[in-house]
Amino acid sequence: MRKLVLLIAVTASLGGIAAVAAAADEPPVTLFTSDTQFSGTTDICGFPVDYTVEIDWKARSFEEQGHSYTNVVNYKVDWTVNGNGRTVYYHEAYSETFFPNNELPDLLVVRAQHGLTFGIRLDGSGMVTRDAGTLVFLPGDIIVVLDGHHPTQLAGGLNAAFAEICGALAG
Repeated sequence: MRKLVLLIAVTASLGGIAAVAAAADEPPVTLFTSDTQFSGTTDICGFPVDYTVEIDWKARSFEEQGHSYTNVVNYKVDWTVNGNGRTVYYHEAYSETFFPNNELPDLLVVRAQHGLTFGIRLDGSGMVTRDAGTLVFLPGDIIVVLDGHHPTQLAGGLNAAFAEICGALAG
């Protein structure tokens, strides 16, 4: 995941250069898209689980005010986790905006989550937990907008999601 974040940061910094070549009246410039899948086995739950992760992401650059650019990366992450004869599906979606405001150049990254931000579903039993609404984060994971129901995020985000997944698989 650290390689993914580093790649995004480097790409985002290059996004302004790529976008400069775009004409002012053209739609956003798509810098890249990626579909990544990996799988493995872990004992993170205290018992063996198999997992598959699919990550879809798209980076785009938008011209603003005729001379500045906002770079946006949209992510969709889907996990399938199997253990103890059960299957849990985990979904997360969010967007990161790089250099969102030239008037505040120190504000480099804003992460926003809209809609179904976390969804954990146990196969055959329905939803385990669901976060839905809007979240906006500043650097350091400081939440500045919290609208909707977000029990997983408020309980610890991804770490809380894994605790929910393990609990559902333990049964």
